[in-house]
Amino acid sequence: MWAEMGYSVWDINRMAPDPEKLAFEGHYYADFYRMMTESGADGIFFWWYPGGFRLGENSDFGIINSDGTDRPVTKVIRREGPRFLTDRKPGQPGYWIAVDRDRDARGLFGMYEAVQADFWKAIDRRPALKWGSKPGAPK
Repeated sequence: MWAEMGYSVWDINRMAPDPEKLAFEGHYYADFYRMMTESGADGIFFWWYPGGFRLGENSDFGIINSDGTDRPVTKVIRREGPRFLTDRKPGQPGYWIAVDRDRDARGLFGMYEAVQADFWKAIDRRPALKWGSKPGAPK
């Protein structure tokens, strides 16, 4: 379950949504739906429902315009949402890659850096990650 996801379309210099960012946001959400389907995710919460300037954050993560009309991202959600709910979930992983959370101080990025070549080499075999050693265990 993805607890929170979004992309800000606000242009602070114009104090309005940026048309290029609005278009990109639609493509970003479509790609995110693909990732969720292929990875077997069970759901998502988008951040934020109504569009418009968010004071204090200087952002606009809205999935509809402040007047209630659709944005490009709204159309993606209407199209991909039902498909996501009915798509068959992927099968079990066919290739396991051991990771060590404590090996690299860069966290998730460091874990990815350590296994990315192996992961992409095995992409057709449905690679998945497993703990090589229990996180926090003495070495």
